[in-house]
Amino acid sequence: MFVNRGFTIVELLVVVLIVGIIMGLLLNVYRPAKYEAWLVSEQVKLRAVLDNSLIRGAFKNQAEYEKAFNHQLWQIEQARKQYRK
Repeated sequence: MFVNRGFTIVELLVVVLIVGIIMGLLLNVYRPAKYEAWLVSEQVKLRAVLDNSLIRGAFKNQAEYEKAFNHQLWQIEQARKQYRK
């Protein structure tokens, strides 16, 4: 008597194909969220660099610091808008 002890290669390929399709769909769904998270991390790094520059006296006053920070935020927003197109 023959006893079936495993899966056929076709069954395994079908499972791999289904998993691949699901992963492809999930990666497309999470790509914008990943990009937004990257932009937030860049804003945090920018704030740290500019704060350090303010502490070390690279800016003459608070207004100059805020101008530099707002300009960098504007550039990040432009990149975000360009990505969403």
